[in-house]
Amino acid sequence: KKIIWQGFYNFSTTKNIQDRLTDNSLSQNVRIDTLSAYYTNNVLYNRFGSNFRYSDKGLNASVGIAAQQLQLKGNYSVQKDLPDLQRPVNKTYSNLVPNANLGCQLFKTTYLNFSYSFNVNEPTISELMPITSVNNIAYRIEGNPDLQPERKHSFNLTSNYSNQASMSSLFMGATYDNYVNRIVYNQTILNIPNVGLQTVSRPDNMKGGDNFTLYVGTNYPLIKTKLTMNINCNLNFSSSPTLINDVKNITKNNGYMFTTSFNLNVNQKIVLGTNGTINFNDISYSFRPEQNQHIRYYSSNTNIKWQFFTKSYFESNFNYSVYKNDKLGFNQNIPMFNASIRQLIGKANRIEMRFAAFDIFDRNLQISQTADANYIQRSTANTLARYFLLS
Repeated sequence: KKIIWQGFYNFSTTKNIQDRLTDNSLSQNVRIDTLSAYYTNNVLYNRFGSNFRYSDKGLNASVGIAAQQLQLKGNYSVQKDLPDLQRPVNKTYSNLVPNANLGCQLFKTTYLNFSYSFNVNEPTISELMPITSVNNIAYRIEGNPDLQPERKHSFNLTSNYSNQASMSSLFMGATYDNYVNRIVYNQTILNIPNVGLQTVSRPDNMKGGDNFTLYVGTNYPLIKTKLTMNINCNLNFSSSPTLINDVKNITKNNGYMFTTSFNLNVNQKIVLGTNGTINFNDISYSFRPEQNQHIRYYSSNTNIKWQFFTKSYFESNFNYSVYKNDKLGFNQNIPMFNASIRQLIGKANRIEMRFAAFDIFDRNLQISQTADANYIQRSTANTLARYFLLS
């Protein structure tokens, strides 16, 4: 009644095909063989194991182990139906994967859970194939046929509290990943005649690196059925090793995110809401620390829903976002204002007519800022801007 033995078997298979044809538009669209690639990627996953589980009076504990096998097969040629350029990839990775879990009900409204797992992630065929990708003449990506799977220890701790009487809740948790063998992209910077500096990036296995995340959130009614507050906080600290011209570089990425929101039911006809987000990313490099980055994102949003006649509704929201990176001299502000009016028609309210205006200020842009072990990337793209819709 308290001890359970469980056996399990997991199976999955995936098949991917990539066809990349590169032509030279300045030479009658002649195919460039060195930049063209057609390859297949077949992954077969099997996992078989068992665990023992103990359950009694709100306590649940389990421990187990599994045998995991990953089979990768792939072919690489310039174009479909042409002979293979390289020996086909045919790799098998076998691992023993332990796991453990402990959960308990501390109080009637409070739960605590802890888990551990050993994770193995196979490299992709594009990482294994000796393919050169040159989308930018100053940046070249190569494959590595000797690449091994990524392995890491993962720990997870969560706790949550919920009280229906007070309509409040609180949750918190922490995760920690420790990499035994990590797939990273090492870089070699070369001086190529008639080209200049060229960065060659290649996936390799390196030991070390970790990731720690701490999060907490609460939902609490300041005035029952009237005013509700939500607060969420997330902290993330990670480190990753890479080699740059055979010099070891440790990249540390510290992330801090804080969000809060308030929802106010003024009456049955008016609902107001507001929320804000602050997101900081501080990236530091042990090699060339003058390249350290400080990425900032701020956002605020206000919305209203108003029933101004029996079956007539006005809805709008205004969002203001700020993207900053002083190292790159980047500072972009984006105001977004949307509004709509809708009317229900008929006794059964089965017909609705709506007129909506999106991005009234005509300022919308799609922006992303990313920093990783040895590169930073920012994308600013035009997107669907101001338009009106009658439905």
